[in-house]
Amino acid sequence: MELRVELNDDERSGRDRLSPRAIWLGERRLAVLEVLDRWAGEDFDHVKIRAEDQGVYILRREARRGLWALAAYRAPEAPAAAPREGRTDVGLLAFAARDGYRRSSIPRGRAS
Repeated sequence: MELRVELNDDERSGRDRLSPRAIWLGERRLAVLEVLDRWAGEDFDHVKIRAEDQGVYILRREARRGLWALAAYRAPEAPAAAPREGRTDVGLLAFAARDGYRRSSIPRGRAS
């Protein structure tokens, strides 16, 4: 899927100020609600954003050529399930799901 990034005018002021206005995923345009983080590396610049679909995207730009790629995506948060009596792991699973982890990536163990 093609990724295009619309930048605000302040992008021209330097790599450490990348400020996307919107992203295009194929034909779908998503406005950027907020820039959560940004960091520059030797070869790549990264910008972490929240888009209008409430998803969190990490965008990577090749510093020399200015080519963009989607480095990571986290779907909008789903409401956490209410814990059932006698279950101690539901809160952990809700927390892990909120942070984009799959159940299989959570270490198994007994509650003490």
